[in-house]
Amino acid sequence: MSTPSVKARLNQEKQRSINVQHEKTTKQRVPSVEIVSDNEQSEITVSTKRKPLSATSSEYLLTAHTYVGIQSVYRESMSVRIGLWPAKRYFNESTNRVENTANERGIEPVLHSSTATICSKSMKQADYITCDVNEPEDWCKVESIVNRLAKSLSKGIRVDFVIKYNAKRPAKEVDDVEVVEMMELEENEVSTAKRARKVVRAHFDY
Repeated sequence: MSTPSVKARLNQEKQRSINVQHEKTTKQRVPSVEIVSDNEQSEITVSTKRKPLSATSSEYLLTAHTYVGIQSVYRESMSVRIGLWPAKRYFNESTNRVENTANERGIEPVLHSSTATICSKSMKQADYITCDVNEPEDWCKVESIVNRLAKSLSKGIRVDFVIKYNAKRPAKEVDDVEVVEMMELEENEVSTAKRARKVVRAHFDY
């Protein structure tokens, strides 16, 4: 009667040891999965940390001026990242300032030039790049040049953007023009008569 109970106990102990070993193996497998996920997370973290470095290398110093004659009517100076400078806003504000100045001074502004000069710290002045920027859409050409310089690891990239207007005096009314022409004609006739009299006097002296 006691023998079967001993065997039963032994069988129970064997089953328990099998269960314990199974639990141990399952517990050991869990950390392996966690290690893989940790590695994946570490790789993602590294990739995200590299993005700001590329963005920083594409920064450039921008100085923008708008002149009417020799008078500066609008100016901006800042550090800009590629694609973030609102060129359209600058053009609109610059146009408003030029119109206000023209009304105050009673002149007619005529666009002379609108150019951007791109350079870096290591470039010689003879190697500076000049680009025409007549519309806000043309600014993408400037930033494409800046992007090439940034990819070549150029430091101290700078863009000088200058818009120049000539100050032209408006044409006078037709009546005023006719009066001026009449006055000029009379002055010419008087000066011609004076020269003729001088010649006659010189002739009589001989």
